[in-house]
Amino acid sequence: MESDRELLELAAKAAGYQIHIWGTPGEENCARMDTTVGDRWNPITDDGDALRLAVKLRITVHHPNPADLGGGYVTARLCLYRYRYHFLKESFFVESFDGDDCAAVRRAIVRAAAEIGKTLG
Repeated sequence: MESDRELLELAAKAAGYQIHIWGTPGEENCARMDTTVGDRWNPITDDGDALRLAVKLRITVHHPNPADLGGGYVTARLCLYRYRYHFLKESFFVESFDGDDCAAVRRAIVRAAAEIGKTLG
């Protein structure tokens, strides 16, 4: 499993962002360098960054009814296409949560984005 730093690097690659990461493992800070001011960017910890990443990469999130399979998890769905209609693969990234469902949603989105980043070589 990738570290948070690796997930951020791959997710940024998928979104076409240039980033700078600094800090110690588990407490990384990240800034987008492709903006005019180097805005902080961390979709693992920021709801807005995660939502914008999901929209940009067309990642869908499913937060099931708690009665489904006991609840307590979210999934991010990713469909990869080549060209316009040639379907490559579909992946689901499941994250369980224990009291912080927003954190689970953010991490599922970043994991799905990182998967796209891996396909970019």
